[in-house]
Amino acid sequence: MENSFFSGSENLYKYLVTVGILLIVMTVYYPLKEKQELEVLSIKIKNELSILNYKIESNKKEADKINSNLQTATDTDLLIVKKNHLENEINQISCENKYNELISRNSYTKIYSIIFWIFFPVGIFLILFGFIKWNRTKKLDDEILTLEKKKLEIEIQKLINNP
Repeated sequence: MENSFFSGSENLYKYLVTVGILLIVMTVYYPLKEKQELEVLSIKIKNELSILNYKIESNKKEADKINSNLQTATDTDLLIVKKNHLENEINQISCENKYNELISRNSYTKIYSIIFWIFFPVGIFLILFGFIKWNRTKKLDDEILTLEKKKLEIEIQKLINNP
């Protein structure tokens, strides 16, 4: 058996195949996961916006009703309108923050798409290169083992024939 650095090159090619598979899995899985989370977040934000719009409309109707009957409005009515108005402002700020998060994640999703188109082909190349080289070295190793077997058989025959 030879004792060189490249004698175990089969393991190197197995490693290249493994890295290629890992690259493909990660470049497919992570961007898809992020896109799914982005879709869920956008649905939640749309729902919150519709709830906010409903609250704003009901608050507006209540304020219009109190304005039309301003003489009969009590302090509690005015406090309710003020409380609803503050609540709507807080909800508006919360929705704006989530909308900004949505935009930020959307830009990251674009970056993930770019990364996908860089690393996916690299992963395919590593898999193909690794398999081809692995196959060649395996064939060479098999040929070496076959020749060693024949050599041993010849030596055994010589020992049997020459006692």
